Amino acid sequence: MAKGLDGDWDRASALVAAARQKGATDSDVPSALAAGVRKWDAPPVLAIDEPKDGATVETREVVLRGHFSSGRPTDRVTVDGKEVIVRDGVYSARISADPKGEDRTVEVAVVDRGAARGTATCKLSFRFPWTASVSAALDLGLGGDWKGAKAKVDAARSAGATDGDFPESLRAGVARYEASLRRAAEEAAPGPHAQGLIRLRREDV
Repeated sequence: MAKGLDGDWDRASALVAAARQKGATDSDVPSALAAGVRKWDAPPVLAIDEPKDGATVETREVVLRGHFSSGRPTDRVTVDGKEVIVRDGVYSARISADPKGEDRTVEVAVVDRGAARGTATCKLSFRFPWTASVSAALDLGLGGDWKGAKAKVDAARSAGATDGDFPESLRAGVARYEASLRRAAEEAAPGPHAQGLIRLRREDV
């Protein structure tokens, strides 16, 4: 039973459990050993404090924070499988939006040498200010209204959208529309000969 006092509480817990199965009672287990085993065997306390489960996030990234306590020094906290630092019982991690803008569930876990001892989850809905404009631009583009689609794309960019927020088909369609506008402007502009005549006429006046 001295195993626990040497720091091997995993083994001590197993020995105490085996002794109880053979008929040992609380009085047969030294109080210090019993207290250490109870602390070791107790489930960890794990919680996500913010954002709240089901929260709507309007930024590309959000900081997830929570608190944790455990009787095992070997316990570690992971967020989506990656270990995070715990300071004074508080942990945090930056959570990025799904590339496709879909909802995502973040999982926080307590792991002891590869074995999960507790989990907490938080579902997040990422809704950006430009989402509605991008959706409208797609609908307009599918309908052949590339002028309207471009206006919605411009509005989305003003709201913070970048190239990665637009489907490739939409970016390509708007690019073709802008190229057609440039060609039309070039065709409507007077050529070099016409520009020379215009200058001569101005000089004759």
